Amino acid sequence: MNKAARLLVVTCIAPLTLAIEQTDISQSEAFVAKQGQVTPASTVASIKPATAANGRAKSIVLSDVDGAPVKGGKAVFIPSSGGCNAATPDTAIGDDGKGTFTIAGQPGSYKLCYQAPGQTDSIEQTPVSGTLSLTLVQATTVSVEHVTEMHPMTITVNVQTDIKFPEAGPGDLAYFVNTATADCTKQVPPTQVGLKHNLFRITSTGTYALCYRTPGAPEAVAQANVSLKVIPQGVKEVMVNQWVRKDGAVDCTSLKLVSHCGFTPLQTECENAYFVDGGKGYRCFWETSGFPDSCQGDITTLDASKICKAETCGGSPSICWNPTDLEGPLRPYPNKLSREATSS
Repeated sequence: MNKAARLLVVTCIAPLTLAIEQTDISQSEAFVAKQGQVTPASTVASIKPATAANGRAKSIVLSDVDGAPVKGGKAVFIPSSGGCNAATPDTAIGDDGKGTFTIAGQPGSYKLCYQAPGQTDSIEQTPVSGTLSLTLVQATTVSVEHVTEMHPMTITVNVQTDIKFPEAGPGDLAYFVNTATADCTKQVPPTQVGLKHNLFRITSTGTYALCYRTPGAPEAVAQANVSLKVIPQGVKEVMVNQWVRKDGAVDCTSLKLVSHCGFTPLQTECENAYFVDGGKGYRCFWETSGFPDSCQGDITTLDASKICKAETCGGSPSICWNPTDLEGPLRPYPNKLSREATSS
């Protein structure tokens, strides 16, 4: 073959090879698109809320890495031990990123499988940073007698007050509604009380019902055992005598008065000290059930061996009050405040 012929063959073959390669690439992309394997694994960066109750519908918002809602597509939550390739996303996601999910399964951790609009795949969502999971809890209901103790039960209007819930557990929510105008079905932003206390501010006077909700419960329930009285501004006797009288057995005159029990790491000093709260003296005790060991106090205790006897709590009148319930104004004494009955 002469030189001119060889050049002609090479010139003809090269474009043909390129055309074949381009055809293969186009067919491959078309195959992948047909199979739907194109949903990015980092489309969803976060979900809110991240908790749902077994078998109960829950509206959940899907957001991208910038916090913007993920628009469209479908999603499904499956147990973290499962694989998304065997799952079928069937919950439609709106333009606001919201989807209503009803998850029926065992309580535990669940992963999110997402399918982008126009696709047919099911891809586990793994954010670039952090983790993405939903906690499924057992569905429960809240009894009207769930809460039996709350302190204080009288507060001042428009004054932010720390209210304690000694029986609260992780994830518990609470809010107050005026019993004269509303009930617990009213949409009120709840407050987390899982740490057994939180700050509340009530903007009008009256009697308020405690609406309480636990994890897994579909709604808050008005509690029958406690209520909150919101009174006008000004000092009232009930505010300084919040706790009911407790008949103690400890003579605090033999103990050291401290501002709070966690004043020292030494056990022997801890057990020879007491503090005053709500006009009652409470003996400090060494707590070993947690870590690290620490000096603690318990204002809810009814154990007489940890409560000072009447009129022996010590301290100045500003921190010690007469526990009796006699009518009349307060009158200062060296180690207590007493009451003098008057007709005024």
